[in-house]
Amino acid sequence: MANRRIPGVLWVALIFLGIATVGKVVAATQLGPGLLLDAALCALLLVGLYLGHRWAYVVTVVVVPAKLIVAVVLASAGAGLVTFLVDCVVLIPVLASTRYFWGRTCPDVMCGHKNRTDARYCARCGTDLTAASQRLETPL
Repeated sequence: MANRRIPGVLWVALIFLGIATVGKVVAATQLGPGLLLDAALCALLLVGLYLGHRWAYVVTVVVVPAKLIVAVVLASAGAGLVTFLVDCVVLIPVLASTRYFWGRTCPDVMCGHKNRTDARYCARCGTDLTAASQRLETPL
């Protein structure tokens, strides 16, 4: 995990989440402290996505459509659409980086690359991924 590279497209989502977090903290001075909770959750999601945590991927994929539904029910279809389009700046790069979150991790500690789930060899260092899984499943 020490040498894992973040996909380029995911940086779009990370930068947008960073800007949104700072914007929410600044807006909290005008709109009240409730927005600070939203900023804290946004920052937590930013860190989770940056570190490649699967829970952050799932939260992003579930929350964006849920926010659309809530915005349409509570406000209007136009507000829901605007909310959804803004949230897609985060959702689309996260979906494009699915392998970063769900791929087969290379057992080499110095590599840590996440490969396709059906990969036999690590795309970065060439380590045999099938041998590593067989070593884990072999009874003693």
